[in-house]
Amino acid sequence: MRNLLLRAIKKYQTDGLLPLLKVTSRLCYRKLLLSYLQFSPPLPPLTVQLQVDDTTAKFTVTSPKELKRLGYGGSVDESPILRDFLTKIRGDDIVYDVGANIGTHTAFAASRLSSGRVVAFEPMPNNLRKLRANCTALNVPIDIHDVALADENTTRDLHIVGTKKAGEGRHRLGGSNGEQTVSVRTSQADDYVKENGLPHPTVVKIDVEGAEMAVLRGMQDLLADSSCRLVYCEVHHDSRPETGSPDIRDYGHEPSEVREYLVELGFEVKRIYEKNTPVPKGHVLRATRKSE
Repeated sequence: MRNLLLRAIKKYQTDGLLPLLKVTSRLCYRKLLLSYLQFSPPLPPLTVQLQVDDTTAKFTVTSPKELKRLGYGGSVDESPILRDFLTKIRGDDIVYDVGANIGTHTAFAASRLSSGRVVAFEPMPNNLRKLRANCTALNVPIDIHDVALADENTTRDLHIVGTKKAGEGRHRLGGSNGEQTVSVRTSQADDYVKENGLPHPTVVKIDVEGAEMAVLRGMQDLLADSSCRLVYCEVHHDSRPETGSPDIRDYGHEPSEVREYLVELGFEVKRIYEKNTPVPKGHVLRATRKSE
C-alpha cells in the first residue's frame, strides 16, 4: 500500500488532483491521498462536476476537506441519500437546506427545479463563503442565510471541531468540545421566515450535527403546514468522545425522538440510510406527509 500511495502522490504532483481521482478507484487510496494533502499547500481552484443519475452539479473546490465533503475520499458514500432526495424533488418545490455546508444538496436540488427555489441556511463563515461561491453560477433562485436555525432567537457560540476550513462539518452549538468558536445568530425558523418574508417550504433537508430536535421544534408551524410534504433529517449519534463527532444526546435528546416528533406532525417516517462506517455514527430519515 505504501508504494501505491507514493505513486499516487507522484501522479498528483505531476498531473494534478482530478486526473488522479479519476483513476484512483479504490476508496482506501483516495483516503490516504487526501490525508497526505491535508499537510500540503492549498489546492489551486478546481471545478468538479458530480453526477447522480441524470442530475449534475458543479462545484469549485480549493481544499481536500471540500473534496471529501463532495464524496472524494470519504469513508461514507452519501450518493444513495442524494439519489433518494433528488427522485422526490418537483420542479416547483421550495426546498430548505438546513445546514447547507458548501452546498452539495443546495446545488443538486437547484438543478432539479424549474419554478421553485432553494433556501439555504449555513452559519459557519467559511462554509458560507464557499456556499455562495458554488451557487453563483446556478440559474435558479437561491436564497442563502447566515443563521443557525434552532429553538431560540439569540446569539450563541458555534464550537468547531477540526478546522475552520470550508467543508468542515463537525461543529455544534454549545458544549465545550470545539477547539475554536465563532459567534453566530440562532433563530427559530417559524419566526425567521415571518420576519424575512420567505416562502414556506415544501421539502426540508436537515443536517445539523446533533441539533436536530432544536431545529425541528423551532420550525414546528412550518412542518405542521400541509404544504410541507417531505423532510430528510440526518440523526447524529456517534457517542465516542475521542472522535469529537456530533451526538444528539449531547443536546439532551435520544435519536428516537426525531422520528416520534415527525410522526406527531403528520408524517410517515422511514429510515433510509445507515452511517455505520467503521462504527454506527447516525442514520437518515425520510418523512413523507401522510396525504402524499
